[in-house]
Amino acid sequence: MSVRSTARSARELAPAIKAFVEDAKLAEREGRWSDAALSYESLVRDPLADEQTRLSALRWLGRVYLEQGNRGAAIDVLEAAVAAGHPRKLPRRSTSSPSFTRPAATWMQRI
Repeated sequence: MSVRSTARSARELAPAIKAFVEDAKLAEREGRWSDAALSYESLVRDPLADEQTRLSALRWLGRVYLEQGNRGAAIDVLEAAVAAGHPRKLPRRSTSSPSFTRPAATWMQRI
């Protein structure tokens, strides 16, 4: 059985997540909306992404849905992003905090 260092894993994953976001943004610029949507949906569900990245992915996903002409889904996603990111006056919470997971989880059940 191998043992991985949590700190080391986090350092290695940050560049991977950054590359993932860059690939999704490239898909947007190239008009590959379905690819961008799939990437952002995956990023929202990725437990290794930090809270800010996941909230940003929700906003980016809303924009992609608008570009696809899916206004209902875009509004749902953007409302989830606002609800998840609303309590900013409180101390920073982890990505497993109820402030992120409840609205985002509710939205993710719809797709």
